[in-house]
Order: sequence, then structure tokens, then C-alpha cells
Amino acid sequence: MKRHTRLILRGLLIVPSALMLTVMATPAPPSSPLEEAERAPATIRRQACALARWAVEQKAAGKPLSPLPFRPQGVLAKPAPCFVTINLDGRRRGCTGSFEPQTATLAQEIVRNAVRAWTLDPRAPRLRREDLRRVEFSVTIPGARRSVPDPSPYPPANYGLVVSSGGGSGVLLPGEAKTSRWQAREARRQAGIPQGSSVTFQVFRAVTFREREQK
Repeated sequence: MKRHTRLILRGLLIVPSALMLTVMATPAPPSSPLEEAERAPATIRRQACALARWAVEQKAAGKPLSPLPFRPQGVLAKPAPCFVTINLDGRRRGCTGSFEPQTATLAQEIVRNAVRAWTLDPRAPRLRREDLRRVEFSVTIPGARRSVPDPSPYPPANYGLVVSSGGGSGVLLPGEAKTSRWQAREARRQAGIPQGSSVTFQVFRAVTFREREQK
């Protein structure tokens, strides 16, 4: 009887240990592009901005956009969406991007969007090759969008905004507006949504690599 009791107790002690090993062996979920961008070292941040400038300089000079000037590493080597913004004398002169990756890697995404921001953004006069000395590039990696009934509780310094109506939508990245009211109004204006139209709001967080901060 005593021997039988000891065997049962041993069995009870073994089960929790096995369960513990099972839990410890469960792999952690993969990091999102936003999380990886938040942890990106200074070298990766510099390379992201340098890649945007390289792409535009190549395009302006009529040179090919491949191969890339360096082998991408870290988050640059993985699929990730981004926006590339071009500022001239502190004013935005071009910005293009998406919330879903259109290419195989973030590095390729930066090249694609940098060229599109330089050549295709219709909201501002097209930049000239001689403007390259004065422009500043920034690369923004957006997180997941979240629908909200009212964007005003979300500080525009920390949250970007998407305003949509029908087939049109306007996007402002974090830090592009000082007040929530102006942010919503400007996103609506950029999308060409008439005042009074029914709209939906989405907010999102993002990480931005700015060229001036990487020097």
C-alpha cells in the first residue's frame, strides 16, 4: 500500500514538470514590422534614409535602381510597409506609401516609394534635380490601423490618421499635425472628401526614421 501511494505521488509530481516544459518550448509570436522598427539600431535607421536618397538620386540621373548599394539586413531585409516623405525647407513636397508591403523587402519598398514620392505625388509641384541638395528624406513604418468613432482622443504627435469616404481616403502620418481637428480636416481635404460627407476614421502608430536625426 505504501509503495502504491509513492508511485501515485511520483506520477503527480511528473505531470506538472512535463506541462512546464511544454509551455516553455512554445515559440514566441513573430515581431511585427513596427516592433522591429522600434528596436532598429542606428545603422539600420541611417541605411533606410540613405536608401531613399540613393533611389531618388539614381532616378534623377537616369541610372538603374538595382542592384541596391548594400545588402539589406534586419528589418530592411523583411517584408514591411512604409511611407517615404520628402521635405524641402521644412515643407512636405512629396509623400507616398502603403499599409501593406508591395515588394519582397522593406529596402525595396523604400526605393519604390522614394521614387514615387519624387515623381508622382500630385499634391505639390514636382521637385527638380538641383533641389536634392536641400531636401530631407524620412521613412515611416506604420503599424496596424484601428477603427475609432472619434480620433480626437488620440494625440496626432503619436498617432497617424486615415479618413475615408466611399472610394477616397486621406492619410496623415504621426507628427504631421499639431491638433486632432486640423489632422482630420487636412486628411479629408487631401482625399477630396466634401464637408458634410459621412466618413470613417482609423488611427495607427508608426516609427519614423528622419535623415537629419541620423547624421
